[in-house]
Amino acid sequence: MLWRALLSVDRPINHIKKTGRFLQMNVMVKLRISLQGFRIK
Repeated sequence: MLWRALLSVDRPINHIKKTGRFLQMNVMVKLRISLQGFRIK
């Protein structure tokens, strides 16, 4: 019973970690693009 509860809690945490990484990558890409834009100007 406890094991099942732990698994159900673990899934959202993993999902949050994955989406967090995805958001971090998006932010890094946007920062690089904006930095390149500033260099061109």
